[in-house]
This record gives sequence, C-alpha cells and structure tokens, in this order.
Amino acid sequence: MAHAIALCARRPVSVVTVIVEQRAYTHPVALDIAVQRLLIGDVILIALPDQSSKVEATVVHDITRTDDTILATLRVAGQDEFVKEWPLGELVTVIRGP
Repeated sequence: MAHAIALCARRPVSVVTVIVEQRAYTHPVALDIAVQRLLIGDVILIALPDQSSKVEATVVHDITRTDDTILATLRVAGQDEFVKEWPLGELVTVIRGP
C-alpha cells in the first residue's frame, strides 16, 4: 500500500491520494492552521450565530493583518459578505485552498 501526500511551502494541500490494489481514492482533508496563514480563496469552517452547525465560508478579499488581529472578508452561500476578526495564533479549519 502506498500513501502520497503532496506538500507545498505554505502548508499541505487539501487532497490526499491513496493507492490500494491498483485503484486510486481521493479524499478531502481538513487542516487546522494558524489564522495568519489564510489566503484569498481559502474555504474555512466557521460557526455562525444563526446556524446550528459550522458552515463553509470563502475568504474573498484582501486580508488585513495587524500586530494583534487578522481581519478577513468572508462569503457564505446565500448570505451577504461579512468581516470576521481573529486574534493572532487562533486556529481555523481550512477545507480547500485557493
């Protein structure tokens, strides 16, 4: 059985391919990363006050980085864009990269 994980300089990519008995399986992988590593196009899981479970949100505009916080404009399907603020070092779950 062979395992292959593609890596890039920023972080592991979000797909792992495993080859077993001459067949390839591709499975999505969620990664917890420090919020300061977010990029435009990343899709993250976030909790919203009006949702009972976490939803997918896409980083859609430039990310503002200060000495203490990260501000990112996010888009959730069926809702207006909004700005989310995190303290440095907080982890976010990325399910797809740009």
